[in-house]
Amino acid sequence: MPTNRETAMTLPKTEGEHTLTLERTLSAPRSVVWRCWTDTELLKQWYCPKPWTVPEADFDLRVGGRMNTVMAGPNGESFEGKGMWLAIEPMERLVFTDAYTEGFMPAAEPFMTGVVQLADAPNGHTYMTWSARHATAESKAKHVEMGWEAGWKAATDQLDALAQTLSATHIPSNQPYVDGFLLAVPTANREAYRQHAQDAAVVFKEHGAISLVECWGNDVPVGKLNSMHTAVLRKPDETVVFSWITWPDKATRDAGMQKVFADPRMPATMAEMPFDGTRMIFGGFDMIVNA
Repeated sequence: MPTNRETAMTLPKTEGEHTLTLERTLSAPRSVVWRCWTDTELLKQWYCPKPWTVPEADFDLRVGGRMNTVMAGPNGESFEGKGMWLAIEPMERLVFTDAYTEGFMPAAEPFMTGVVQLADAPNGHTYMTWSARHATAESKAKHVEMGWEAGWKAATDQLDALAQTLSATHIPSNQPYVDGFLLAVPTANREAYRQHAQDAAVVFKEHGAISLVECWGNDVPVGKLNSMHTAVLRKPDETVVFSWITWPDKATRDAGMQKVFADPRMPATMAEMPFDGTRMIFGGFDMIVNA
């Protein structure tokens, strides 16, 4: 049995009684492979072995959100798959299932649950484990009869080729990317702001952020020329807040921010926030020291 993860693929491997597993090292950074799994325009380019295609993919990338695809065959065949995300651990793990549709609505005839795990491999590559978990021996056998081994080998080859193409324009970074924020929050709104930030953190992390940190001003000097107070035009009944969001890299941040802004759980306007967003200062930063 091969032991070199750069070349080895084990098909199928049984983790559980009714599980099929594929292991593969992809010649692209983990952030690029993650994009290929979570960006619908990219997923449509590799997710189904040719000559089949994926003309439609509709994701709401959050726990309980939809994971819907349509696969089309060369002779007019069409297969619609409706499912839901069960777990999203940015850059590391995705779990989805057709046992539920969006909003944890039970499906009439569930078939499988998919688990994708990613880890760094040598030379800037990515080690990927993909498992298809079934409830019964019959459903597992049906998946094998449908060509699981050959189909997923071909699809993974397509994924690898696409990821390598994207890697050619990918700027590698050994340091995370940070969005920083400075704002003034009414002191009386501290708890409301804390809850607002806690809810927002869930959304940001589901869309790729590593962490979100909020700091409530405690010892913020008033400068003679300038200070954090004057920078955000702080009023007497307000407190300075300093916060930041850490991302794996800028590409993940750019894609994640778009999804955050489109997420229905986020406030539609600044008027809905527990502070005056028009006086907030923010910007994106490359991390140059992480001691």
